[in-house]
Amino acid sequence: IVYLASSLDLCYALICSTSYPLRSALSCLHEVHGLLVDPATGAASKRGAACLTGEPGKFRVKIRPELKRICKKYNSGEGTDKVAEVMGKIDVVKLTMQSNIAEMLESSEKLSSIDRTSALLTEQSLVFKKKSNKLRKVMRCKNRKMNLAILFLFLLVGGVVALVIVLSTTNNDNK
Repeated sequence: IVYLASSLDLCYALICSTSYPLRSALSCLHEVHGLLVDPATGAASKRGAACLTGEPGKFRVKIRPELKRICKKYNSGEGTDKVAEVMGKIDVVKLTMQSNIAEMLESSEKLSSIDRTSALLTEQSLVFKKKSNKLRKVMRCKNRKMNLAILFLFLLVGGVVALVIVLSTTNNDNK
């Protein structure tokens, strides 16, 4: 039960559940109070004076449609508790931020894994480069040796052919 008393000796009471926001309950009571009292002067409004000074049964008849509208408004809860709405929006933003942070951490882990893999591949490529340079030098040396062996063989064959020609010409000249 939420109570509100005014300077005109009026007392308002609102019965609601314990989970109902107190701010909304007080806003509801202030709105009902605004039906009976002029907010600018603080004195009873025309409707309020008629309700308060008239017969008790007529009070309900004259103000009933407005009270139904206010009850309907505060029962739905939409637009009545701005703080609760803002807090709800803050909760949604917090959840979004938490999921974004979780995704960022996952991305960070993946990025560090990719970085480690990249460093390993760079190291392996350097080892491959060194081994390929050594192999190229060894193959170049073997290729030179082979070329020298072929050149020596051609020179030897050429020398033998030249010797045979020289000997056969000298033998022919002596005959």
